[in-house]
Amino acid sequence: MRSLRIISFFCLLALFNAEADEVKKEPCPSPFCLEPNWWGYFESDKDLNDKILEAVKELEKLQNKMPEDMQQETLPFVNQVAVNLNALPEIKNLKVEMPEPKTYSKNYSIDEYIEIAAQNHNLLKAIDEEEKELNEEIRKNAKTEKQLDALMASYRKLTNRTNERLLQGLKLYSLQSSYAIEKQKERLLKEKKNALLEESRAKELELAYALSNLSITDSEKQLKKKLESLKKDLSMAELGSLHAEMSASSKVGESLKNEMAVEYSLQKTLSSYIHEAFIRLDILKSHAEIFFKKWLDKKIPKNDAQLEEKLSEWLLELEDIHQELKAWNLKVETTFQGLLHHNFDNTLFNTPKSEEDQTNETFKLYEVANENLNNINKLKGQLAALYHLSRQMERILYEKSPFFHFFYSLSDAFSDFYIETKKFLNQSIIKVGDIPITLSSLIESFLIVSFAALFSFFLRKALKRFLTHKDRISLSSLFIIDRLVHYLLMLIGIAIALANLGLNFSSLMLVLGALSVGIGFGLQMIVNNFVSSLIILFSRNIKVNDYIQLSSGEWGQVTDINIQNTIIRTSDGIEVVVPNSELIAQKFVNWTMKDPYKRLHIAFGVAYGTDKELVKKAAMEAALEVPSTISNHPRLENPKVVLNNFGDNALEFELIVWVNLLTAKGSHGSLYSGYRWHLDDAFSKYGIVIPFPQRDIRVYSGNGSSKKKEEEEDGFKSFAIKT
Repeated sequence: MRSLRIISFFCLLALFNAEADEVKKEPCPSPFCLEPNWWGYFESDKDLNDKILEAVKELEKLQNKMPEDMQQETLPFVNQVAVNLNALPEIKNLKVEMPEPKTYSKNYSIDEYIEIAAQNHNLLKAIDEEEKELNEEIRKNAKTEKQLDALMASYRKLTNRTNERLLQGLKLYSLQSSYAIEKQKERLLKEKKNALLEESRAKELELAYALSNLSITDSEKQLKKKLESLKKDLSMAELGSLHAEMSASSKVGESLKNEMAVEYSLQKTLSSYIHEAFIRLDILKSHAEIFFKKWLDKKIPKNDAQLEEKLSEWLLELEDIHQELKAWNLKVETTFQGLLHHNFDNTLFNTPKSEEDQTNETFKLYEVANENLNNINKLKGQLAALYHLSRQMERILYEKSPFFHFFYSLSDAFSDFYIETKKFLNQSIIKVGDIPITLSSLIESFLIVSFAALFSFFLRKALKRFLTHKDRISLSSLFIIDRLVHYLLMLIGIAIALANLGLNFSSLMLVLGALSVGIGFGLQMIVNNFVSSLIILFSRNIKVNDYIQLSSGEWGQVTDINIQNTIIRTSDGIEVVVPNSELIAQKFVNWTMKDPYKRLHIAFGVAYGTDKELVKKAAMEAALEVPSTISNHPRLENPKVVLNNFGDNALEFELIVWVNLLTAKGSHGSLYSGYRWHLDDAFSKYGIVIPFPQRDIRVYSGNGSSKKKEEEEDGFKSFAIKT
């Protein structure tokens, strides 16, 4: 009985735990109520298939309850979610296997060494391609992540249990599931890249081992005989290439009749050249075998100038083949583009061919072009291997020659320095959003902006030289063009520099958002002055070479309008720096805003009784002596003399004259001085007296009281003071 009770207790306990687990089971996310971390439901591998099945069923049920018009709108999202969720377990289980360690051979031939080097070259090429694909995937995922954040933000603002929120939730479901698949692809790309890097390191270690365990069974005599045979084969191949080229040239005239046949002939000619390149590489490989045979037999003397010269010739030959491969590769790619876009015409000036004949010709051209492309890739691998082999031959020679030893020691040191510097420059120093910013990218962006500034300088200089010969272009208009060209080029340079950093529009908004805080506090005046400079340039209230007078009374010529300030040069040669915002906010006088003309009023007096006409004549002559005086102008008055007042001591006249401030170099004060100078000369010439006040003081002596007597004689005042 007691045992039965114990068994019943444990059964009830198990049932309770099962019910508790069922209660604790996490609910499936619904498009109506998605929380910020809702995708965590699918991140756990435990019961993932069951969770996916449940989620897909719930979404299908939800869709079946929708109105018919909304079902059509939400169907693509539901289908996309189903596809992504069903693919998720499989892609999560995918793993890239790392290469297993390889057992080295006891000895290696030159052919085996070249084969390993070619394999390593292909691995390095594959690593570069994987790196590009990985970077593109990272960039794409970063963009999707920002879209998810924006979508979640708009989703949370919507009211619960509405059709709009449901549609937005399905969009979020679809985009998040696609993002999860892409993140798995990113993981696989990283694993694949790391596996390729590991395999490449293994190949490099094997190459080092193979070099120290080279074995050449043929004698030097046999190797030289093999070399001579290859040279004969090369001569025959050159004749074959020449014949193929002549045959293709004879068909060029038929290009209007059958472009496909001509292209096929050109590709066959290219096949001959590729065959010739294979033989040339075999000859270089044979030279390498002879070299290493001598090295293994210790027959390489010290300071062998002839061998060093031959090695230089072999390197030049490799470079020639490398350049030819580039041209051939371009030619094959052009042929493939023509096939892809059907650019080759088979029917022009010819009887139309059947569809079967056209398909056969297209297939033949594709076949020969594809064969050429495969052979070019093989040549690239062999070429890279021979470059690697040549490097080893150089190392062997530098051990024999003091000069080579110094040269390659320096080369190695530079290579090590370059690798370490590159590693240091490519390290991330800051992050903007999810985009890492490296020191190298900053330097590149700085150089881009510097180049833009330099280009702007020379372009503006050339424009200024060209436009100054145009009479219709004023200096102020030329200055505006200069500023606009500079700002535009700098803006383009900054945009390219930001793109080089990897900053997209959203990342740029983050930077501008951070800068807005600085602008609000410390950069407000700088931005204010910059905007003011643009207003000044476009409103043209102030232009370069204008003469202005500030509210403080300072007078001068505008010499430059910068981003932050305007430079004014006074007649005393003093440079006054005025912030642009002050010129917008405060009052000033622009004497040359519309034209450079200004009217001056020069007051002077002459003695009573002087002939007025003589005064006028003398004043007019004095005015015309000043170079800035304007006379016989169609719109402006000639100089004139007016009688203003009968003064206490003189007839008060005024010389009114229009002047050109630009001719006078803006020297406002010197203009008045010049007119007064010439007036005095003219009055002296005609004997005109300029009066001045005089006072007589008379002193009376006596024993009586003091008496002050004032009398007027001949217009003079006398004072009598008793002492």
